[in-house]
This record gives sequence, C-alpha cells and structure tokens, in this order.
Amino acid sequence: MIHTLKKRIKDLSEKEAKSLLLQFFIHMHRAEDANNPAQLAADLKELYAEFLKSSLDSFPQPNDKAVHIVFGASMAGSLRVALKELDLDTEEKIIGFSDLFSIGPIWHLQEEKGLVLRHEWLKNHLILDDEYIHFYLEEMDRERLMVEMLPAEVPIIIWTGDNAHEQTASRYMVDMLKNKPNPIALLNTSVLYEQLFYRPDLDYQPLYSGEISPEKIKAIYKQIKRRVS
Repeated sequence: MIHTLKKRIKDLSEKEAKSLLLQFFIHMHRAEDANNPAQLAADLKELYAEFLKSSLDSFPQPNDKAVHIVFGASMAGSLRVALKELDLDTEEKIIGFSDLFSIGPIWHLQEEKGLVLRHEWLKNHLILDDEYIHFYLEEMDRERLMVEMLPAEVPIIIWTGDNAHEQTASRYMVDMLKNKPNPIALLNTSVLYEQLFYRPDLDYQPLYSGEISPEKIKAIYKQIKRRVS
C-alpha cells in the first residue's frame, strides 16, 4: 500500500498537492483552536480515507465493459494506447503485472508464503532496481488485490504469448480466477499475430506480447471483438 500511495502522490498535479496540503493545515488549525487531539485524529483519518479512495479509482468497477490482464509494462503501455485509439479507455481497465514469471520460484504464488519466498530469491540471485525490490511485495499485493476485487459481472481478457513468462503468468491468473464467475477469454498474441500479419517473405514472430506495436495490438483486438460480437 505504501508503494501505491507513493505513486499516487507522485502523480498529483501541483494544484492537487497544494489543495491536499491546505486541507491538512486547516484540520491542524481547527484542532489547535479547539484543543481537541481526538478530533484532529478523526479528521486526518477521514482525509486519508478520501485520498486512499482516489488512489483506488483505477481499480475495476462494476460498470466496466471489460478488464484486461497483461504481463509486462511494455504490453500494458501498448494496450493502453490501443484502447485509447479505439475510444475504449474509459470503459475498459488494464491490470498489468510487472514481474517476470519465467525466472525464479513460482511455488504458491497465490499465497503470502510463496510471494515471500520468491521475493527473497529475487533479492539474493538477481541485480534489480532497489526500489523495485523494496516495494516488490506491496506491488504484488496491490496487483493481486485488483484481481480479487474484480466485479463478478465484468468480462476478463487475459493476454498471453508463446513464451515461458506469459504462459506461466497466465496459468497463475487462471488459478487466481478459478472461483470467480466472470466470463474469461484467453488471447494468444503469438497465434493471432501469425493469423493477421503473416508474410511469406518475412520470417518474424514476436517472442513476447510487449514486442507488438500498439497499432497491431489494436488490429488484433478489433478482430477479436468482431468475432465475439
């Protein structure tokens, strides 16, 4: 949660930050005048709750038309651009997992003990950004919470490719979602890319979904929506 708050604060505009700071000092001033520390604590808790709620606005809502689950920042960025160009960015959400699931232990990832074991392994075996390692568990908890909070009526679309990272991650997601009643679609970008963009004169197929351009991601999604609608 600390990482979530840190990111939310970082994303504040100057106007929003000044407004939040002003509210804090107003509460301090009122409590000082009234000599009422209990009221100050209550006011600050309310201010914190309002700020926390605003940080959760990106979480899926019951009125969302679909929720996309992707693995990797590059794929999340490409899909975000594609949805915006399709005018779907306000009604379809993206949950992006930043971990690389082809490396390290994946035992009981859906439980705290498995995440702790993986976190320790990453710290001891890989050279990674200090902030990434420091906030790893909080970020994974936030991503898992977004999945757990998915409203039952919202369709889920899992994007995957023919590589160890995305195939492992997609199985992790399917296990997390096994007790949810949501309709779930699994889109294989490797297969869909070959179907839509195969050229006999060009021997190329992206290894990861994140290697596909936003333009082609948009074409893939348009084709899929056409098939299912």
